[in-house]
Amino acid sequence: LTENSTPSPTLDPDEWEKRTLTHMRDNTLAEGLDPSRAELLKISPRFWVPSEKLKTWLSAWSDWEAEKPAWFIDDENVLGYSFIQHITKHAPVEVLPRMLLFKLLRGAKNHGEEMELSPDLDSQELISLVKRRRYVRRGGLSTKVLPGE
Repeated sequence: LTENSTPSPTLDPDEWEKRTLTHMRDNTLAEGLDPSRAELLKISPRFWVPSEKLKTWLSAWSDWEAEKPAWFIDDENVLGYSFIQHITKHAPVEVLPRMLLFKLLRGAKNHGEEMELSPDLDSQELISLVKRRRYVRRGGLSTKVLPGE
C-alpha cells in the first residue's frame, strides 16, 4: 500500500465465525450464525469469506430449503433482492451445492430443445453448464449457441 491508498475492504474473520445477531427486514432480530452470515453475504461479494468456507456453509442449502428459515426465504431484503437470488446470481459456481446447480439448469435449452441432464453428470461439466448459462443470461452470447432461456 502506498501512503495515500486505502486497503480493499474485507470481512473481519471474526465476523463470519462469531457474529450471531442480525436485523431482519421486518425490524426483528435473528439470532445465530446462519442468519448473520446470510446478511454478511448480501452486503457485497468483496466481503465474502474464502470459497472453501463459503462452500462448506452453503452445503446446508437443502436443510434450509426444508426448514425455510426467514432469512433464507425472505422474498426481499432492504437492498431489493432475496438471499437465494443473491447467492445463485453472485456466488462462484464452484461453491454451490450440486443439487442447486441442477435447479439452476432446470428449463435450460440447447439449440431450442430442453436439455436433459443425467443425475450422473460429471461435476466439472455441471459447473461448466451453469457458468455458460449465467453468461448467456447476462447477454454474453446467443441462446442458440449455449444453454439459455
